[in-house]
Amino acid sequence: MGVKEDQPGLSRLVDPATGEYEGFDVDLARAVAERLGFEEVRFETVNTKSREYRLTSGQVDLIVASYSITEERKKEVDFAGPYYLAGQDFLVREDTDGIDGVEDLAGRQVCTVERSTPAERLEDEYPRIKRQLRVSYGVCVDELLAGTVDAVTTDDVILAGYRAAHPDRLRLLGAPFAIEYYGVGLHKGEPALKAAVCEAIREQIDSGAWKRSYDRHLKPLAPAELSDSRPPELGECPRP
Repeated sequence: MGVKEDQPGLSRLVDPATGEYEGFDVDLARAVAERLGFEEVRFETVNTKSREYRLTSGQVDLIVASYSITEERKKEVDFAGPYYLAGQDFLVREDTDGIDGVEDLAGRQVCTVERSTPAERLEDEYPRIKRQLRVSYGVCVDELLAGTVDAVTTDDVILAGYRAAHPDRLRLLGAPFAIEYYGVGLHKGEPALKAAVCEAIREQIDSGAWKRSYDRHLKPLAPAELSDSRPPELGECPRP
C-alpha cells in the first residue's frame, strides 16, 4: 500500500523503526486490505510526483494517499471512490500582515508540489502568484515556517493538519476553491480488484467506520473549516 508519511490527520509515519502509520487514509487502507483478505499490510511511502510510476511499475499494489481523481491520471491508473472531498486553500504564517485573501498573494512566493492538481490549478487560475514547486508539502511547510516562501497551497484537509501541528505560527487563509475527489489508486485493467476495493469503501461508509475515522483523525484539525464531514457519492464505483 502506498501512503504519505508527512500529512497529519491523513497519513503520518509515527514510528520509523516499526513502520507504523496512522491517519484517515491509513484506516481506509487497512480496511481495504482486510476486505481483500490480507492480514498484514506493508506500507510504502510515496510522494505526489511518483504515484503513477509506483503503481504502473508494480512497486505498490494500491495507493491511498490524498490521491485526487483526474481524467489525466485515469489514462495511466484506475480509481475506486471517491472516499473524501477536499477544497484547495492556502496556509500562511500567523504573523504575516497584509494577506487576508487570495488577491493579496499576487507577486508572492507560494509553495506547492510538482505534478499535483493544486500546482496546475494555481498556474491556470492565479498566474500572478509565483509558484515554488517542491517534492512534498512537508518541505513547503518547513520553508513557510522559515520565511522563505509566503504561503503553501494544497487541499484544505492537508493544510489543516499542518496548521494543527503549529497552531501558534500558521493559519488557514479560509478561501477554499475547487474540489478534490480522493480515490484509491490501483492498476488499470483489474475490474475484480476495483470492485472489491469499491465494496470495501462502501462498507466503511455504511458501517459507520468512515465517520468514526473522520471524527478521530480529521474533525479535531478544523471542524468548521474542512470542506465536508459527509462521505461523497462513489462516482467511480457503480453498483452492479
